[in-house]
Amino acid sequence: MGRLIALLLPCFLSAVAVADCRPWPAWVAFRQAYVQADGRVIDRSLPDQPTVSEASAYAAFLALVADDRPTFYAIERWVLANLAAGDLGARLPAWRWGHRDDGHWDVIDANSASDADLWLAYDFLEAGRLWGDTRLSALARQLAMRILDEEVVRLDKVGLILLPGPKGFLREGNRAVVNPSYAPPFVLSRLATIDSRYLELADSHEQLLKNSIGYGFVPDWAEAVAGVGYQPIVGEDGRGSYNAIRVYLWLALSADSPARRRAVEWLRPFVEQVPSDHLPEWFDPRTGLSGGVGGRAHIAALLPFLKIVAPARYAALRAQMNDEASIAPDGQRYYGDVLTLIALAADTGRYRFTLDGRLLRGRVPCHS
Repeated sequence: MGRLIALLLPCFLSAVAVADCRPWPAWVAFRQAYVQADGRVIDRSLPDQPTVSEASAYAAFLALVADDRPTFYAIERWVLANLAAGDLGARLPAWRWGHRDDGHWDVIDANSASDADLWLAYDFLEAGRLWGDTRLSALARQLAMRILDEEVVRLDKVGLILLPGPKGFLREGNRAVVNPSYAPPFVLSRLATIDSRYLELADSHEQLLKNSIGYGFVPDWAEAVAGVGYQPIVGEDGRGSYNAIRVYLWLALSADSPARRRAVEWLRPFVEQVPSDHLPEWFDPRTGLSGGVGGRAHIAALLPFLKIVAPARYAALRAQMNDEASIAPDGQRYYGDVLTLIALAADTGRYRFTLDGRLLRGRVPCHS
């Protein structure tokens, strides 16, 4: 009898897995539209159809949520070979790869993007944990430490700050340009298991939000000044738009905590400031003004936040979207598509984050 049970158990478990399978056609459509078989993630919304490190990082995260190991490993191999010259221990991944002026396909801009680097480190760390892959776990640690070495600096009276990239963001007078959307709280919490400096970064990021939000609006860019702290930035970069909308999404996806509740209260006036019949394309935290009409990326990114602070408005906007309609058939709207997929996957219970940033997935999606 024991031998019979041992023989039948794998079949039973396989049947259970199939019965618990949950189709995710939107992921399949996204993968077919943007991810090549070799793992290159293409931004088809741009004329030269490049690969940016951010797209690779987001696609790898979605593949992890989908438990799509072949796609995840293909993306990881492509990033390692093409953006990091085969060694993430020696260099951060280049942020842009594409068709060069000399006719070759290669790195166009070798400067890295810290938001993509953080997400890739998170992807590797969680994939290593969920799939028992110690190589990925080691890769995550390498990348997390290199981020601290090359993309994090300390300023007097500010603390640790995350630069958007190693080059071009430190200015004269001990100033630095920073991006509030680059550091999701759950990513920092998870990477803190590798190095506690990520907790200090999380505290600093909270101060960045506190000092840059106005009228519930977040800017795309702000400034860190040694001896002063974080402050708004002059010019159009001080407005909020396609970068800033991610701040609302990352906070809403984070597990409940005192820090999250404080940030939600700082952002809550957003709902009172924007028109009732649409979401604005841009908003200015310095004046309270807003304008334009935001598209699908804005709606998707703000849905989880509105679900918390304005349920009726969430319901009205959510009715306009669903998993099938979220992906453009021609694959031409990468940014809107990826934010929509990240937001709706959480909204439908495909995943959530724990307080320490671990990824918890719902039922395993079916593959096709």
